[in-house]
Amino acid sequence: MAVATPFTQSSITEYSDSHSTAATQDPLPSGRSRKSQADFQKQSLSRFESLSHIEIKYIDHPLFSNPQMFVNQSFNYTLSSFTQPSTISQQSNSLSPSLLRICETKLLDKEEEQLLFQRFNFHKSQASLLRDQLCPDSPDPDLMDSIDEHLHKAKQCRDRIMTANMRLVISVVKKFLDAENNLDELVSEGSMSLIRAIDNFDFSRGFRFSTYATYAIRRNFYRYIINARKKRQRVTPTAPSQISENYDVRPELRQNPQMMQKLSDSLMNMIQHLDKREREVIIARFGISKSEDHQTLQTVALRLGVCKERIRQLEKRALRKLQKLSIEFELDQFESDS
Repeated sequence: MAVATPFTQSSITEYSDSHSTAATQDPLPSGRSRKSQADFQKQSLSRFESLSHIEIKYIDHPLFSNPQMFVNQSFNYTLSSFTQPSTISQQSNSLSPSLLRICETKLLDKEEEQLLFQRFNFHKSQASLLRDQLCPDSPDPDLMDSIDEHLHKAKQCRDRIMTANMRLVISVVKKFLDAENNLDELVSEGSMSLIRAIDNFDFSRGFRFSTYATYAIRRNFYRYIINARKKRQRVTPTAPSQISENYDVRPELRQNPQMMQKLSDSLMNMIQHLDKREREVIIARFGISKSEDHQTLQTVALRLGVCKERIRQLEKRALRKLQKLSIEFELDQFESDS
């Protein structure tokens, strides 16, 4: 495997949009003014800078050592309107018309799939090799045009693979649908998983892509759903019984469900006045969640990706804010005199 930096949908789209004019511009005529030459040079350098930041990753193959074979072989890169009756469109009324149309795209047979993956990785490999030949001080416009063309053809190949396999995403999504997981969010997450699977699939091993992609999409869904559940749990309001256990409340109020609920609501309203990170720290450190107990500084630090001292600072700052807010929310009426 020959690897440069990863090739992403957003990076090539952003580059194509910002440099579509530059990619088709002719070299400077000999009579052009110095100012025009300077502008052209500046434009070329800007274009080179953008190209140098595009991430490219590809699966290498011995066939790529003979580029002429791919050049001489005719190939239709456009997304054809091949459709066939879709079992998904007949069985599900929850999908949008656009998704139903995608699911009617003709499936790829093994030969078509291999050819597309070959060309997908070939064009990325050529773009990477040509980019290495660019001179940073004076990049060749023709060479950059060739790189643009290879990247564009690679994107066309990936679009065809992705469209032909979207019904695979839908079939996996349907198994994860429930009251907590939105269809559109799961389809979006599944599409991103499919893009990553296309980029990482090693076609040279001879396996079908659908086998690899199904495993990758399912694995990502499990991770996504677990993380989404944890996120929902972190912002779940605390129960009145937990207020009684974790805070210094007047004894007579512990037996009054209405007052305890009022205290719970007041505390949660106060916490909403904190910024996002302070709120996360307070909820985690004081166990203000139905599903989590008090968490240590180290645990919270690891989750938020900062040091323990930073969590301690955030906690102190948040407590000072809550102390001031407690006057506004009149929480002193709940406090024990001891």
